[in-house]
Amino acid sequence: MKKVQFDKDLLNGIYGLSCIENYVLYILRREGFSYQYLYSQSGLSFGEILEEFVHRNARFSNFYRIKRLQNVAAENGLIQIMSDSRVDFPAMYKHDFVCIMVKPEYVKKKYHVDLWRDDHFILLSEMDESRFHYLNDTPRDAGVISSEELKRICSGGMVAIDIGRDVTEELKREFLYQMIQSIRIDDVTAEYDIGDFGIARDILGVCRILRKRLYEFCSQYLDSGFLLPYLNLLDKQYMSIEYMRLRKKTDRKKLNDIMLEVAMEDRKHMTNLLKMLCEI
Repeated sequence: MKKVQFDKDLLNGIYGLSCIENYVLYILRREGFSYQYLYSQSGLSFGEILEEFVHRNARFSNFYRIKRLQNVAAENGLIQIMSDSRVDFPAMYKHDFVCIMVKPEYVKKKYHVDLWRDDHFILLSEMDESRFHYLNDTPRDAGVISSEELKRICSGGMVAIDIGRDVTEELKREFLYQMIQSIRIDDVTAEYDIGDFGIARDILGVCRILRKRLYEFCSQYLDSGFLLPYLNLLDKQYMSIEYMRLRKKTDRKKLNDIMLEVAMEDRKHMTNLLKMLCEI
């Protein structure tokens, strides 16, 4: 196991849809790998995202419409990954990094937050024979934990991650092709009637992460600054919906006006982006 002290600030600008995705991106970033290429399948249209939530009962915590980044990384040799339903403490030391599933009550007590899902992991590296460095992605936290405490808080799941290779030039070309193929352009309807503020928030939550991935990916090939006002709009409207939800100010007309505005902006920017990528 690597002896690494974690810097939680390296999580800035990382856009995973789960804690495992965040940890894989963190590890690759720390190793100096070109992790942004893993975002190559993030071009789902706003309409496709909405369809998953409204008609297929997706939730932010289980959005599987696109391949998980850890699987993309493993399939392309950037990492090797192994999952186990139990924690084999002696075997942990054979791997570069290990993610351990922790009990929900531990997270709630330590961080005073509600989890999106019950299978939450922390990332571990070795400190010495009886202690580990740990990293928690949400809320961001890094520190030291003893092996005895770790045994008390783990809930039985382990994901081991070993470093592979960086992205090759051949893979870069393949990832660009995948990005172009993943982008879909919506027909924008005259009205969106979501109704459920939690679902609407999660739709924008997924959309804003995927669009930030697009910005990071495409910035490697072209000037993507034209996307920044749209990214700011997504942040603003996500917070607006969450504010209405928490304050129970359920203005459905305002909600659906927001969704329509986002849909129109998404179509405009995705059309422009696809054109620019095809000209590379």
